[in-house]
Amino acid sequence: PCVAVLGKTCEGTFDQVTYSNPATGTLPAGLFLKNGLTNVAILGPTEPGRATTFGLRYSAFCETMEDGGGQVLSLLSDDLYEPGNPSNQPRPSEIAALIRKLQAAKPRPTGLFVMADNLLPATYAELISTGIRPGIDLPVVCCNS
Repeated sequence: PCVAVLGKTCEGTFDQVTYSNPATGTLPAGLFLKNGLTNVAILGPTEPGRATTFGLRYSAFCETMEDGGGQVLSLLSDDLYEPGNPSNQPRPSEIAALIRKLQAAKPRPTGLFVMADNLLPATYAELISTGIRPGIDLPVVCCNS
């Protein structure tokens, strides 16, 4: 048996589960709050307030954190991706700039939600290069885009 998790309907001989972008935001926020992390950050492309994948995740995450008494540092960029780049990999320089903002925040966030899996390798590399150990010094939650 096989289950595919997809964002849209496709042909195939398997069951399909389509994820909920609002739930993709509320679940990590709930996890942080459950674990007592009330000062957290969210990293991703700039789309807040829009009914898009990242806009829905962002809004749900921030609302859940704030409703639970938390605060959120937004680490967002319009320039995360090179226009027309088929690899959909982020610009390392943009990730580095966002991580510098995280480091400079007072107090520094104690958790990080990365809104898409393709951002995670560059985010981890940048965190490590600055002496922050993902999952040890800073809990990181991500999801498959």
